[in-house]
Amino acid sequence: MNRSIARIVVCMVLCVVAAGCGLIPGTEPQAPAQTLNGTLKSVRPVSGGEPTGWILQMGAGGMGGYAMPLDISKVLADAKAAEGKEVTVTGRPDSAGGPMKVESIGIVGK
Repeated sequence: MNRSIARIVVCMVLCVVAAGCGLIPGTEPQAPAQTLNGTLKSVRPVSGGEPTGWILQMGAGGMGGYAMPLDISKVLADAKAAEGKEVTVTGRPDSAGGPMKVESIGIVGK
């Protein structure tokens, strides 16, 4: 009886460790949140219209530097209010190399 319980416990521990390491499909560990500062900009099609994407422009005064693509689907209203302003963005990088998934946007100095 005790051996059966010991085997069950060992199997449970191995499953928890495998899940934490991302060895079981669909259980990849979540990337840590990152906080970045820059100018929030919408990317519009040439003919104008609604934004097709969003970037965080980082560098001297928001000019040059690096443009980080953003997924702002969770904070769309906040993004529209902060467009063109200096912001602090907190989010998680996409594991597949896509845009950063933004969890919060704060306007600098507010």
